[in-house]
Amino acid sequence: MIMAKIIIIPNVRGLSSSMKESESYYLCPTNTVMTGRYHKDDENGQTQYEYATLRAVDENGKAVSGTITVEDVQWSSPVAESSSNFNVPSNRVIVGRQHKDDENGDTQYATASVKFNGQATFVEDIIMSNPITESAGIWFKTDGNRVMTGRRHSGDENQPTTYYSGIITTKEEPIREIKVIVSLHPDEEYFPMDPLDFIEKSRFRRHNKGDKDDGYSKIEGDFVIGSDSHADEFYNIPVSVINEFYSPDMILNRRPGDPKHNASLSEVFLQPQTEEVKGDANPTGNVAAFVYSSYYDDERDGLHKERREYWLFYGYNKVRIASHQGDWERVTLDIYEGEIVGAYLDQHGTTKYYKASELELTKSNGVQTLKVYSAKGTHATYEKVGSFNKTGVADDVTGNGKTWEITKNAKHLVVQPWVKYAGAWGEVGMFVDTTGPLGPWYKRLDFPNKSGF
Repeated sequence: MIMAKIIIIPNVRGLSSSMKESESYYLCPTNTVMTGRYHKDDENGQTQYEYATLRAVDENGKAVSGTITVEDVQWSSPVAESSSNFNVPSNRVIVGRQHKDDENGDTQYATASVKFNGQATFVEDIIMSNPITESAGIWFKTDGNRVMTGRRHSGDENQPTTYYSGIITTKEEPIREIKVIVSLHPDEEYFPMDPLDFIEKSRFRRHNKGDKDDGYSKIEGDFVIGSDSHADEFYNIPVSVINEFYSPDMILNRRPGDPKHNASLSEVFLQPQTEEVKGDANPTGNVAAFVYSSYYDDERDGLHKERREYWLFYGYNKVRIASHQGDWERVTLDIYEGEIVGAYLDQHGTTKYYKASELELTKSNGVQTLKVYSAKGTHATYEKVGSFNKTGVADDVTGNGKTWEITKNAKHLVVQPWVKYAGAWGEVGMFVDTTGPLGPWYKRLDFPNKSGF
């Protein structure tokens, strides 16, 4: 019988005293963890922290008795505040922070492990907050189930700060190795690509419908009205700038021409030279896939499952009627007790579910391997080879091409520096479907209101 998962959640929250940021040192009281932070103005302004005791509940929210301790406090190495991106080591949480001087000074974090009845716990389901301007005097506080696990800040006090938070649990999903292999077409021209390489080779542009688009200049630090220049200053715009163009309400977006975009926000897009985004013909180990998990109760069989999304990026989607720059594809595993029991495959804006019996799924020495197939040019994913026609697009799916073991270099989506960017990954086309797509954050399965292509 599977034991019910026990979740360790914030109980009673308290506030630290206010302290000057440039001379700040804070460590949570014994057996408490950090759940919030406030800061206003520059390094001479005031910083304050929220901390919380912890309590145990089952998956239905009912109280569970037991002893919770916060142990083994360790301080991280110092890092410059102006370029810091701190995430706790595996299965630890934040219990303190110290900072000296201005944004060029050092920041350190104290982390600890949480134990329940003397047993180690695990930290999972880490999420990222919306960016908050560091100097704005706005509290960040975790939700009712999470504690702080990281923080990212770039630049001075006028630049954004983002927080990470996760859930503490007494049960980790069974650790069983899973391999996923994407078989590419032997005549494929556009291979998997690192999104950061795509950004480096792109200009960052602001769309003006019916007029000339603007270009972002690294020298000006802003958009230059009507500029179509290809000078170096318009390429390889810092990712921190691009990621500021996010969706503040997490529903609408900034993609030009998107039926659900917010017309009151600037519409933006990345525009590379198509010949520069052919990708890596040997992607295994060289090109990352980006992983995001959510959990749900499957009405088909009544089981509580993990949906593990692997997001794959290609620099170009070549299809006879709707080619476009930038191509985000997805392979989603349906997992129960650490085993693949099905998969969702994306095919031109539709997602089809396949049971394990319908997939090319093998097992050797306890390791499950799933092999799927990528269509030539379009990168739509299928469970087998053949010719397919989806929404009017003819897909040629053939084995024996290059293979990409996407699980060999898989990174968490939530901590990527570009993750919240809500514009188009590619130039503006004549139609919605020929404009670069939105990124995966706005199309993940548990997004509150999926918006656009």
